[in-house]
Amino acid sequence: MSKAFLSRATDAKSSGAPMIVEIDGMVAMKIMKHCREQLPVLSTGQLLGLDTREKDGRDKVSVTNCFAFPAKPEDEEHDNSDEFSAYQTEMLSMLSKVNADNNMVGWYQCTYMGSYLTDSNLIDLQCDMQEAYGSVVCIVYDPLQASMANAPFKALRVNDDFVARRREALSRGQQIDLRNMTGQEILEEVPLRIKNSVLVDAFLLECATAE
Repeated sequence: MSKAFLSRATDAKSSGAPMIVEIDGMVAMKIMKHCREQLPVLSTGQLLGLDTREKDGRDKVSVTNCFAFPAKPEDEEHDNSDEFSAYQTEMLSMLSKVNADNNMVGWYQCTYMGSYLTDSNLIDLQCDMQEAYGSVVCIVYDPLQASMANAPFKALRVNDDFVARRREALSRGQQIDLRNMTGQEILEEVPLRIKNSVLVDAFLLECATAE
């Protein structure tokens, strides 16, 4: 996944307050559909929505829309970051024209059996996004967990201590060795809840009570 879109970073920074992620049920279904269609390629996409504050002081990321990133062919070796950036810009522009949510609040990644814990690309990208945008999250979807009737979604952020250590290491021209670190030392799981609209809830209730 390219980092070209980070060029549009704003000066918004995370407040460091506890966070909660709320994702629309239709968005969750779109993520599942995209990830399953692209298998065995581990697909990615962008999350759109709003960054607000709860009454109890927690930062709240509301994911109301998403779109998939095009999969890169396995035999393609050239750098396609310019094509990726153009695709993303066009998608955001089209969403803006139809008054759909087009504010970037994170990204999603298909994964298997906790492989994200050792994925240096995922960790580096999430670090860059947190430093550039502030309150952004990575939602990982595990289709294998879904097939076993377990919760397939997790919302993740890189913890602040690791972000600071990485920033300091990069300033010295060094890289942090992840091999001697645990996932808990790098990533933190953010509470995630899936929300349906009132109409969807009414439809599901009607289906459940229909004879």
